[in-house]
Amino acid sequence: MRAGGGFPEVKAKDYWLEQVRLGRAFGANESNAGGVGTNGHLELWNPAGSGKTFIVHRLSVSLSAAGSITVGIHTSTGSDLTGPGFNLLAGGAAPVGEIREQVFAGSVGSLVWGHAVLGATPVVVEPVWLLELPAGKGLWINGEVNMTVAMSVSWVEL
Repeated sequence: MRAGGGFPEVKAKDYWLEQVRLGRAFGANESNAGGVGTNGHLELWNPAGSGKTFIVHRLSVSLSAAGSITVGIHTSTGSDLTGPGFNLLAGGAAPVGEIREQVFAGSVGSLVWGHAVLGATPVVVEPVWLLELPAGKGLWINGEVNMTVAMSVSWVEL
């Protein structure tokens, strides 16, 4: 470990490893094809009343063609539950977090990050340890009209 001021990167890596080994680190991958004239949306949702706080560790996003992606925080769920994601500790308990999707026109959520992306080229949203999601909030990924949006996300549930 490095001594001195600030928050050394090695401590952040040690924290992530600790959370994986404690069975509190989770991951998910999903994609959503926007229909004609609509946007694909993906969401990591922390259900209301879950008693958990999520800390998003890393988020990677991509589109099927060149365009832009926005990431935001929202207070409503996507209509379609695609699954719970998976525990990064083999054999660990399933996450509380839900992966949801929905197709509709426009973007939703309070903007956290926006970026132009090349087609089929994943972009890692920086920084690592992106944000905290209390119960009843979701992390929305908004794609372009008529394109497939994809995400890979990892998070800790505390």
